[in-house]
Amino acid sequence: MRSRFLSNLVASQNFPFYVTGALFIILFGFGSVLFDGFFSLQVFLNLFIDNAPLIIVTVGITFTILSGFGGIDLSVGAVVSLSCMTLAVLMRDTTISPYVCMAIVLAIGFTVGLVNGLLITYFRLQPFIVTLGTMFLCRGLTAILSRDSVPIDNPQYSDLAFFSFEFGDYFLSLGAVIALFMVVLATLILRYTSFGRGVYAIGGNEQSAKLMGLKTDSIRVRVYIISGFCAALGGICYSWIMLSGYTLHGLGMEM
Repeated sequence: MRSRFLSNLVASQNFPFYVTGALFIILFGFGSVLFDGFFSLQVFLNLFIDNAPLIIVTVGITFTILSGFGGIDLSVGAVVSLSCMTLAVLMRDTTISPYVCMAIVLAIGFTVGLVNGLLITYFRLQPFIVTLGTMFLCRGLTAILSRDSVPIDNPQYSDLAFFSFEFGDYFLSLGAVIALFMVVLATLILRYTSFGRGVYAIGGNEQSAKLMGLKTDSIRVRVYIISGFCAALGGICYSWIMLSGYTLHGLGMEM
Protein backbone atom coordinates (compact mmCIF):
# COMPACT_ATOMS: atom_id res chain seq x y z
CA MET A 1 0.00 0.00 0.00
CA ARG A 2 2.79 2.42 0.90
CA SER A 3 4.66 1.48 -2.29
CA ARG A 4 1.60 2.26 -4.41
CA PHE A 5 1.13 5.61 -2.63
CA LEU A 6 4.76 6.60 -3.31
CA SER A 7 4.50 5.51 -6.95
CA ASN A 8 1.34 7.57 -7.47
CA LEU A 9 2.96 10.52 -5.71
CA VAL A 10 6.05 10.46 -7.94
CA ALA A 11 3.91 10.00 -11.07
CA SER A 12 1.68 12.95 -10.16
CA GLN A 13 2.07 16.08 -12.29
CA ASN A 14 2.17 18.03 -9.02
CA PHE A 15 5.20 16.10 -7.70
CA PRO A 16 7.66 19.00 -8.29
CA PHE A 17 5.33 21.26 -6.29
CA TYR A 18 5.19 18.77 -3.43
CA VAL A 19 8.99 18.47 -3.37
CA THR A 20 9.41 22.26 -3.42
CA GLY A 21 6.93 22.66 -0.59
CA ALA A 22 8.62 19.96 1.48
CA LEU A 23 12.08 21.51 0.96
CA PHE A 24 10.76 24.92 1.94
CA ILE A 25 9.25 23.57 5.17
CA ILE A 26 12.47 21.70 6.03
CA LEU A 27 14.73 24.70 5.35
CA PHE A 28 12.40 27.08 7.16
CA GLY A 29 12.38 24.69 10.10
CA PHE A 30 16.19 24.54 10.22
CA GLY A 31 16.36 28.34 10.03
CA SER A 32 13.87 28.66 12.87
CA VAL A 33 15.98 26.37 15.08
CA LEU A 34 19.33 27.98 14.24
CA PHE A 35 18.39 31.68 14.28
CA ASP A 36 16.41 33.61 16.86
CA GLY A 37 13.39 35.41 15.44
CA PHE A 38 13.50 33.50 12.15
CA PHE A 39 10.21 31.73 12.84
CA SER A 40 7.89 34.69 12.38
CA LEU A 41 5.22 35.73 9.93
CA GLN A 42 7.18 38.82 8.86
CA VAL A 43 10.18 36.71 7.81
CA PHE A 44 7.82 34.66 5.64
CA LEU A 45 6.24 37.82 4.18
CA ASN A 46 9.71 39.20 3.46
CA LEU A 47 10.15 36.38 0.93
CA PHE A 48 7.39 37.99 -1.14
CA ILE A 49 8.59 41.54 -0.49
CA ASP A 50 12.18 40.80 -1.59
CA ASN A 51 11.22 38.63 -4.56
CA ALA A 52 8.17 40.51 -5.87
CA PRO A 53 9.83 41.48 -9.20
CA LEU A 54 11.00 37.91 -9.79
CA ILE A 55 7.53 36.53 -9.04
CA ILE A 56 5.91 38.87 -11.55
CA VAL A 57 8.48 38.08 -14.24
CA THR A 58 8.05 34.36 -13.59
CA VAL A 59 4.29 34.65 -14.11
CA GLY A 60 4.92 35.95 -17.64
CA ILE A 61 7.55 33.32 -18.46
CA THR A 62 5.15 30.60 -17.27
CA PHE A 63 2.81 31.46 -20.14
CA THR A 64 5.61 31.16 -22.71
CA ILE A 65 6.80 27.80 -21.37
CA LEU A 66 3.28 26.36 -21.33
CA SER A 67 2.72 27.46 -24.94
CA GLY A 68 5.29 24.94 -26.25
CA PHE A 69 7.43 25.30 -29.40
CA GLY A 70 10.46 25.64 -27.12
CA GLY A 71 8.75 28.58 -25.47
CA ILE A 72 10.96 30.79 -23.34
CA ASP A 73 11.65 34.50 -22.98
CA LEU A 74 15.29 35.42 -22.43
CA SER A 75 14.60 39.13 -22.77
CA VAL A 76 12.80 39.60 -19.44
CA GLY A 77 15.87 40.58 -17.40
CA ALA A 78 16.86 43.14 -20.01
CA VAL A 79 13.32 44.52 -20.08
CA VAL A 80 13.50 44.90 -16.29
CA SER A 81 16.75 46.85 -16.68
CA LEU A 82 15.36 49.00 -19.51
CA SER A 83 12.23 49.69 -17.44
CA CYS A 84 14.23 50.88 -14.43
CA MET A 85 16.51 53.04 -16.57
CA THR A 86 13.60 54.54 -18.54
CA LEU A 87 11.83 55.47 -15.32
CA ALA A 88 14.99 56.98 -13.85
CA VAL A 89 15.85 59.04 -16.94
CA LEU A 90 12.27 60.26 -17.52
CA MET A 91 11.90 61.41 -13.93
CA ARG A 92 15.35 63.01 -13.97
CA ASP A 93 15.10 64.85 -17.28
CA THR A 94 11.38 65.61 -17.60
CA THR A 95 8.46 66.78 -15.50
CA ILE A 96 6.22 63.92 -16.59
CA SER A 97 4.08 62.40 -13.86
CA PRO A 98 5.51 59.16 -12.42
CA TYR A 99 2.24 57.42 -13.31
CA VAL A 100 2.64 58.43 -16.97
CA CYS A 101 6.26 57.20 -16.80
CA MET A 102 5.03 53.84 -15.55
CA ALA A 103 2.47 53.70 -18.36
CA ILE A 104 5.27 54.36 -20.88
CA VAL A 105 7.34 51.55 -19.37
CA LEU A 106 4.42 49.12 -19.56
CA ALA A 107 3.94 50.12 -23.21
CA ILE A 108 7.63 49.33 -23.84
CA GLY A 109 7.19 45.88 -22.30
CA PHE A 110 4.05 45.34 -24.38
CA THR A 111 5.94 46.31 -27.55
CA VAL A 112 8.91 44.03 -26.83
CA GLY A 113 6.52 41.15 -26.18
CA LEU A 114 4.61 41.90 -29.38
CA VAL A 115 7.82 41.91 -31.45
CA ASN A 116 8.88 38.60 -29.90
CA GLY A 117 5.48 37.07 -30.51
CA LEU A 118 5.24 38.19 -34.15
CA LEU A 119 8.74 36.98 -35.04
CA ILE A 120 8.26 33.62 -33.32
CA THR A 121 4.73 33.02 -34.60
CA TYR A 122 4.73 34.26 -38.18
CA PHE A 123 8.39 33.71 -39.11
CA ARG A 124 8.60 30.40 -37.21
CA LEU A 125 11.86 31.43 -35.55
CA GLN A 126 13.05 29.71 -32.41
CA PRO A 127 11.99 31.58 -29.22
CA PHE A 128 15.50 31.13 -27.80
CA ILE A 129 17.06 33.00 -30.73
CA VAL A 130 14.42 35.73 -30.99
CA THR A 131 14.32 36.57 -27.30
CA LEU A 132 18.11 36.41 -27.09
CA GLY A 133 18.18 39.09 -29.79
CA THR A 134 15.67 41.32 -28.00
CA MET A 135 17.62 40.78 -24.79
CA PHE A 136 20.72 42.30 -26.41
CA LEU A 137 18.57 45.04 -27.94
CA CYS A 138 17.07 46.06 -24.59
CA ARG A 139 20.44 45.92 -22.83
CA GLY A 140 21.89 48.09 -25.58
CA LEU A 141 19.07 50.63 -25.31
CA THR A 142 19.62 50.75 -21.54
CA ALA A 143 23.32 51.48 -22.06
CA ILE A 144 22.44 54.20 -24.59
CA LEU A 145 20.26 55.93 -22.00
CA SER A 146 23.09 55.83 -19.46
CA ARG A 147 26.07 53.65 -18.62
CA ASP A 148 26.07 54.95 -15.06
CA SER A 149 23.60 54.35 -12.28
CA VAL A 150 20.80 56.92 -12.36
CA PRO A 151 19.03 57.51 -9.02
CA ILE A 152 15.29 57.96 -8.78
CA ASP A 153 14.62 60.78 -6.32
CA ASN A 154 11.10 61.78 -7.30
CA PRO A 155 9.18 62.24 -3.98
CA GLN A 156 5.89 60.97 -5.41
CA TYR A 157 7.56 57.84 -6.77
CA SER A 158 9.43 57.30 -3.49
CA ASP A 159 6.11 57.34 -1.67
CA LEU A 160 4.98 54.43 -3.83
CA ALA A 161 8.24 52.60 -3.16
CA PHE A 162 7.82 52.86 0.62
CA PHE A 163 4.07 52.33 0.68
CA SER A 164 2.99 49.20 2.56
CA PHE A 165 -0.15 47.42 3.70
CA GLU A 166 -0.03 46.95 7.46
CA PHE A 167 -1.98 44.47 9.54
CA GLY A 168 -1.04 44.35 13.18
CA ASP A 169 2.73 44.13 13.58
CA TYR A 170 3.22 42.87 10.04
CA PHE A 171 3.27 44.47 6.59
CA LEU A 172 3.46 43.77 2.87
CA SER A 173 4.94 46.15 0.32
CA LEU A 174 2.94 47.39 -2.65
CA GLY A 175 5.17 45.33 -4.97
CA ALA A 176 4.49 42.15 -3.01
CA VAL A 177 0.73 42.72 -3.16
CA ILE A 178 0.94 43.26 -6.92
CA ALA A 179 3.01 40.07 -7.26
CA LEU A 180 0.47 38.00 -5.33
CA PHE A 181 -2.36 39.54 -7.35
CA MET A 182 -0.59 38.60 -10.60
CA VAL A 183 -0.15 35.01 -9.42
CA VAL A 184 -3.85 34.72 -8.58
CA LEU A 185 -4.86 36.41 -11.85
CA ALA A 186 -2.62 34.14 -13.94
CA THR A 187 -3.98 31.06 -12.15
CA LEU A 188 -7.57 32.08 -12.87
CA ILE A 189 -6.76 32.84 -16.52
CA LEU A 190 -4.97 29.54 -17.11
CA ARG A 191 -7.52 27.38 -15.32
CA TYR A 192 -10.85 29.00 -16.08
CA THR A 193 -10.68 30.86 -19.39
CA SER A 194 -10.74 29.72 -23.00
CA PHE A 195 -7.45 31.53 -23.59
CA GLY A 196 -5.81 29.61 -20.74
CA ARG A 197 -7.07 26.29 -22.07
CA GLY A 198 -5.80 27.34 -25.49
CA VAL A 199 -2.31 27.95 -24.07
CA TYR A 200 -2.25 24.43 -22.64
CA ALA A 201 -3.64 23.02 -25.89
CA ILE A 202 -0.99 24.50 -28.19
CA GLY A 203 1.68 23.55 -25.69
CA GLY A 204 0.49 19.95 -25.72
CA ASN A 205 0.06 19.54 -29.48
CA GLU A 206 -0.19 22.57 -31.74
CA GLN A 207 -1.42 20.61 -34.75
CA SER A 208 -4.27 19.09 -32.76
CA ALA A 209 -5.10 22.53 -31.39
CA LYS A 210 -5.40 23.85 -34.95
CA LEU A 211 -7.69 20.96 -35.89
CA MET A 212 -9.85 21.87 -32.89
CA GLY A 213 -10.30 25.32 -34.41
CA LEU A 214 -8.12 27.24 -31.99
CA LYS A 215 -6.42 30.40 -33.26
CA THR A 216 -2.97 29.17 -32.31
CA ASP A 217 -1.08 32.09 -33.87
CA SER A 218 -3.12 34.66 -31.97
CA ILE A 219 -2.69 32.76 -28.70
CA ARG A 220 1.09 32.53 -29.07
CA VAL A 221 1.44 36.23 -29.86
CA ARG A 222 -0.65 37.11 -26.80
CA VAL A 223 1.48 34.80 -24.66
CA TYR A 224 4.63 36.78 -25.48
CA ILE A 225 2.82 40.07 -25.01
CA ILE A 226 1.89 38.90 -21.50
CA SER A 227 5.53 37.98 -20.85
CA GLY A 228 6.77 41.38 -22.02
CA PHE A 229 4.12 43.20 -19.99
CA CYS A 230 4.97 41.20 -16.85
CA ALA A 231 8.68 41.91 -17.36
CA ALA A 232 7.97 45.66 -17.51
CA LEU A 233 5.69 45.45 -14.46
CA GLY A 234 8.42 43.51 -12.67
CA GLY A 235 10.83 46.27 -13.67
CA ILE A 236 8.61 48.86 -12.00
CA CYS A 237 8.54 46.82 -8.78
CA TYR A 238 12.31 46.33 -9.06
CA SER A 239 12.75 50.09 -9.31
CA TRP A 240 10.77 50.46 -6.08
CA ILE A 241 13.39 48.32 -4.37
CA MET A 242 16.50 49.82 -5.98
CA LEU A 243 15.22 53.38 -6.64
CA SER A 244 17.67 53.63 -9.53
CA GLY A 245 18.27 52.63 -13.10
CA TYR A 246 21.38 50.68 -14.05
CA THR A 247 22.48 48.57 -17.02
CA LEU A 248 23.11 45.51 -14.84
CA HIS A 249 19.71 45.48 -13.14
CA GLY A 250 17.91 42.19 -13.69
CA LEU A 251 21.06 40.44 -14.89
CA GLY A 252 20.45 36.69 -14.92
CA MET A 253 16.76 37.04 -14.12
CA GLU A 254 15.80 35.26 -17.36
CA MET A 255 17.17 32.04 -15.88
